[in-house]
Amino acid sequence: MQHWARQARLLPVVQQQQLLWRLERHQLVQLLRLLAELLPQMQHWPPLVVELWLLAEEELLWGRRS
Repeated sequence: MQHWARQARLLPVVQQQQLLWRLERHQLVQLLRLLAELLPQMQHWPPLVVELWLLAEEELLWGRRS
């Protein structure tokens, strides 16, 4: 999962979203848990981290978009 997050940082936002949508529900849960562990340690949240958090949370709450 950390490897995936590292790779996602290098992609434009649209591709990040497409990559995120390909994740299974349990992978989204893992991503949110990983971010939840990392975020308190960070002084500044990079925009990508915030975007990934919001997208993953939205996917879990509202389900897959077509």
